[in-house]
Amino acid sequence: MTFVILVIAGWIGYVKLFSPSSKPESDTSIVPTESQSNSQVGDQKNMSKYFDINNIRVGIPEGWTISISNKTDKILSARVYPPGSDATTTFAEIQIGSLEEVGNNSILKFDTVETIEDLAVRVGNEQLLQSKRLVLQVEKVTEKAKGVITFYGNSDDIAQYRQSIISMLNPTKESKINQREGLVSKVKAQDNATESAVSMGVKIASIPKSEAKEIEIMEGPYPDRITKDDQTYKDGYAKLFKFDYLKGQRIEILSEENREDLNKVGSYIRTELYYADGKDATEARNMMSGDTRISSEGQETLESGTYYVIVRTFENKEGRFLLKVFDLDQVQDLFYAKFADGSEHLINRAASRISSNQEAAILFRFTSPIEIVGDNQIRWFRKQDNGCISLCLGYYAYGDVTVPVSVKVNQVETPIKITKLFMNQAIIQPADGRGFPANSIINFSWDFGEDPKNPGSSTGYTNVFSTY
Repeated sequence: MTFVILVIAGWIGYVKLFSPSSKPESDTSIVPTESQSNSQVGDQKNMSKYFDINNIRVGIPEGWTISISNKTDKILSARVYPPGSDATTTFAEIQIGSLEEVGNNSILKFDTVETIEDLAVRVGNEQLLQSKRLVLQVEKVTEKAKGVITFYGNSDDIAQYRQSIISMLNPTKESKINQREGLVSKVKAQDNATESAVSMGVKIASIPKSEAKEIEIMEGPYPDRITKDDQTYKDGYAKLFKFDYLKGQRIEILSEENREDLNKVGSYIRTELYYADGKDATEARNMMSGDTRISSEGQETLESGTYYVIVRTFENKEGRFLLKVFDLDQVQDLFYAKFADGSEHLINRAASRISSNQEAAILFRFTSPIEIVGDNQIRWFRKQDNGCISLCLGYYAYGDVTVPVSVKVNQVETPIKITKLFMNQAIIQPADGRGFPANSIINFSWDFGEDPKNPGSSTGYTNVFSTY
């Protein structure tokens, strides 16, 4: 049987060393109490966005970046990062779901617990390998749901952001203007260009902003058709759309041509992205254009705000299309090298092979809730991760899957244990509960089984990092 390995981009090259100075502090200094923290209220941020999930509201502080793994009416799994922080050590994990789904994190140990209004506020540290990274956890429980925000950092980080983390799950302290029933506040722009575009008289590449149809990231796809009755634009016709965006989201905008129309007239769609002030954003901030597709590349992202998409034809052609804005972190499972000091380095998009002279575990962050099956298998709903709507090519084992995980250390198969964290995360370690050893090459892989579109073959992928 032929085994096809789809190697995720992110380990081209060989070695990238991380300075020991990036290690989080391992002290266990006493974190300020609520009364002490009131003096730091200046560090509390207003919320730029609210999510209402399972009757629990959570706010995202202004200026923080976000990476969403899964968002539905009932579930939210996301990470948010304070501005200017080290993303490998300092962030808040948001988990909201049913009482059964949002479990405990077994590698966290809490030393203090207090109650602030309807919130449980805990302080402790991470108990994995040699990590003593400090943790501030805020929990809200209702009759049917639970919301947990777990903030990781050092003692200074905990003191600085304590009030902001508490406010994220306690929006009653926000102004009543932001608390209108059933209304999720609009994203506030972070850059001057977006903030200055307040006049609806501004046009987007000759198209009035008032003509824009509103769409949402990860909703749709939105079906539409461009004809000669639409706005004349360049050498064809166009329609205008807009969506709200939060800094940190890696998006992919896809205008998929209709198969029948494509066969009749050939390719006919182009896609363009604009700031709210009408400036072209297609090639900005690592946004790469591919005619019908505009994708985020790398870690740098756009600023929060409202963005506009022009879907246009060329050579005066007409045709149907499907439009969708993907959040790539919601369709691609993410993998991290979690080193002994507690730092977590994203493997998928690393510029070169990740290395650190420490033992390590592997952290999986999935796009849906997971279940551990036996010693080495994980069950979850795997989403289509190649950014397509209906014209999907190849087999990528999406849907409900139960997949064995295998790990090799210096090419030697190694028995493993898998520990579930929260709803959608898992830690992979050697079976003895220690870390994969320093000075080693670590390979981990999946096998999705036979490709139904190519009988006799199978699919999977592998990743690699180094502990040298």
